[in-house]
Amino acid sequence: LASAYFLTQENYEDARPLYERLIKVYPENALMYYRLAFIYERIYQDKELAKQEEYAKHAYDLCRDNIAHTLLARIYYREGKKDKTRECFEKILSNNPTPEDKVAYSRFLMKEGNLADGYGIYRVRFDTGIVAYPKLLSPEKRWNGIDSLDGKTVIVHYEQGFGDSVMFSRYIPELSKLAKKVIFVVQKNLIPIFKSSGFEQYCEILSHEADVNLNIKLEDSNRSVMYSTGSGMGKIPHDYHIPLMDTPYLFKESPDRMLHSEGYLKADSKKTEEFRKKYINKNNKIKVGLAYHGTKDSILTYRDISVKKFLPLLKMDGVEFYSFQSDEYAQELQELDKSITITDLGKVFKNFEDTACAMNCMDVILSTDNVVMNLAGALGIKTYALFNKYTESRWYTVDGNDLGWYDSIRPFHAKTFNDWDNLILDVKEVLIRSEEHTSE
Repeated sequence: LASAYFLTQENYEDARPLYERLIKVYPENALMYYRLAFIYERIYQDKELAKQEEYAKHAYDLCRDNIAHTLLARIYYREGKKDKTRECFEKILSNNPTPEDKVAYSRFLMKEGNLADGYGIYRVRFDTGIVAYPKLLSPEKRWNGIDSLDGKTVIVHYEQGFGDSVMFSRYIPELSKLAKKVIFVVQKNLIPIFKSSGFEQYCEILSHEADVNLNIKLEDSNRSVMYSTGSGMGKIPHDYHIPLMDTPYLFKESPDRMLHSEGYLKADSKKTEEFRKKYINKNNKIKVGLAYHGTKDSILTYRDISVKKFLPLLKMDGVEFYSFQSDEYAQELQELDKSITITDLGKVFKNFEDTACAMNCMDVILSTDNVVMNLAGALGIKTYALFNKYTESRWYTVDGNDLGWYDSIRPFHAKTFNDWDNLILDVKEVLIRSEEHTSE
């Protein structure tokens, strides 16, 4: 029953007391201790850290397994014990590490701001089975960052989410300086914003549906098929190809210089004005674009916030809100009290250029860690980003005046796990000061 709760249902609350009983019956069973440590980490996050460490350490002492050691390293990091974290990874890497072990280490390096080495080691991600390699692209043609691209044709292809494509597209102009030709294969809904940003001067832009048919039209399909039945991208003549998340390693990225952190995308100005006239109220209120949910992955990593948590802001005088949710989570707006006014812009978005036009009509974007936040940063638009206690590995700084990768994004970082209430109040104070300044 404990295994069913843990493995099949991911019902950690009900699994916890069962495993606490099981370690008493099987005190030498490393797997029981490992699962209990994992459960405590998932349920309690920044609480019960001593228990998390105790169980993970016991699991490792019993089996000397890299999986248990990696979990222990993660818990040490949460406790602020960075020296012990490094010590764990040194032992892990000397003990026949798996690709999963190396990915875990790469994320530690990213969090520490060692971006070039972190993303360099992260190149093993395709060996984990979690991230699929595009069909019919030869691993031998994957650019190593050393060979000359002079006179060469290079395919740069998306591999994960919309936010990743936006974030790492900053390197396309740099690649165009090195190669004869760059072919950028990306999700269909992002192509209009890349075109309006002038990316066609740097590269040829193809929809990811090129994996099925080289002559496919953008309006023909909106399904991602790159990693299932696709083969078209492999038929495009090329000398090298680059998975998009290799680029920070290939360009030796570091917090000291951070390429294009000021912004590198732009919406069409004419379309923006048309959007403003059609959808944006004409008044002196502060206009805030709101995005509170990302993908299902963001749910698993505790990045999302219920729209009801924003009520202290939604009730403010002198401020009006526009929802940028264009997915099933926009339905949460219907759960708000009828006295709350928030304009649902997400329902009119056809692609991310529409989203960008709407952003240019706002005074500030307020977003959790999702594609809306990344797009706002890439556009150089003033943004308040909301982060939980533990953040995704790429965000090496979330406590300053900017986000490192994006100058225009001001991070708000929860001091304890899921403490959204105090975070929202911090944002409210900033909005109040902005409102007073606007009134003056």
